[in-house]
Amino acid sequence: MTVAKMKNQTLTRFFSLHWQWIFLFAILIVFSCFAVWSVFSMKQKAEESFRLEALTNCKVLEVAIADTISLHVGYEGIQNRIETLVEKDHRIVRLSFIALAPDNTYRHVASSLKARIGTAAHEEDLDVIESGVVVILEEDYKDVGALDITYPVHDPTGKILGLIGYTVSRGKTSKEPTILVAASLIVILSLILYFIYVLRLSFKKIGKQEEIERVLRDSDRMKTQFISTAAHELRTPLSSVLGYAELLLHPETIGGIDANQQREFLDEIYGKAEALCKIVDDLLDVSRVESGVSIPLEKKQYDLGEIIRKEVGHFRVHTSKRQFELTLSENQGALIWVDRNKLVQILENLISNAVKFSPAGGLIRINGTVTDSGYRLVVADEGIGMTPEQVERMFDKFYRADHTNTAIDGLGLGMHIIHHIIKAHEGDIRVASNLGKGTVVTVDLPFGEPSSPV
Repeated sequence: MTVAKMKNQTLTRFFSLHWQWIFLFAILIVFSCFAVWSVFSMKQKAEESFRLEALTNCKVLEVAIADTISLHVGYEGIQNRIETLVEKDHRIVRLSFIALAPDNTYRHVASSLKARIGTAAHEEDLDVIESGVVVILEEDYKDVGALDITYPVHDPTGKILGLIGYTVSRGKTSKEPTILVAASLIVILSLILYFIYVLRLSFKKIGKQEEIERVLRDSDRMKTQFISTAAHELRTPLSSVLGYAELLLHPETIGGIDANQQREFLDEIYGKAEALCKIVDDLLDVSRVESGVSIPLEKKQYDLGEIIRKEVGHFRVHTSKRQFELTLSENQGALIWVDRNKLVQILENLISNAVKFSPAGGLIRINGTVTDSGYRLVVADEGIGMTPEQVERMFDKFYRADHTNTAIDGLGLGMHIIHHIIKAHEGDIRVASNLGKGTVVTVDLPFGEPSSPV
């Protein structure tokens, strides 16, 4: 299954599991949009109503002023009259009848503005006198805003008698619609965050599933490669065993055999059988490790220098196309608690790997040193080397850098097994390699203590 298909299925499942919340989410969006529209619509209508009411008041005041003038009560009487008309309106901030002298100076203003009398009229007031047009200005007032209206007052003949200076506050508006919108937006935001969280969890599960599937695919691929390699590794010695056994059973097919040939054939059969036993032993060791059972050890005290010298001598005899350089420290008398057979297995694996991956005539260096804590074995070659990625995986089960049937023989189990053998000895193994320059393997084994056979 592709990742894209997994994501599509996850989204489908997400919507099927959370459709109630999605439906509620859609309803809240519609409700919030309606609430926002309602709030702005209400504010717009309230503003229009407020302006209309303010202008209506000005017209009422204009009529009242015209009636008052006919009573000859003077400007103070006019001021008192218009203040009486609107005294119950708490939104009135300023109300004044303004009269100008012929020289365009202030003749009458509200008592709070007495200092203006006799001074030149403001340009805004002169513009209203000359044009006869109402001027409405926005004004800040205690954070709620106000309208500043300058309204011309006409006599019955149409002549402008003066001005009404009128400032009215909008008053405090209700916060309930705004709170409603804010609450809706908070709920929507919470749902969005919830959906994002759930989706992230879903896609995180996809990522984990993808990683699991990748590991399973790699495992299946390695198992398939192992079966192919194991079949190849088992078939080769088996073919030899069957071939030599057939010659021994039917010597007449080659004109008979003498005692020397018979001995030679039996040696070949024995050697190939040993190779088969080694493969079976490797598989059994892997099975023990996979089942959590420790590799059995039979530890005794040995001089590792002698064991190393013997194994290197064996390789020198049977591997004439490689050069071997053995260096053992002078203080080789120290005894180490090890399982001799497992140590030989470690040596055979490391040296045979160095032989396999070194060119003809290549030098293989084996160094044995007694340290303060135990024994250090170093095997270095000048072979093909490995990349950092290959070094990182070289202890993995079944891992082979080249897994084709034309690659160098091996099941990809050797390094995996000796890694566990060394760990069972409470030791350590390290690998350093450069592609094209060679590989150095270092094994540290402690002096150890006697232990009972497992």
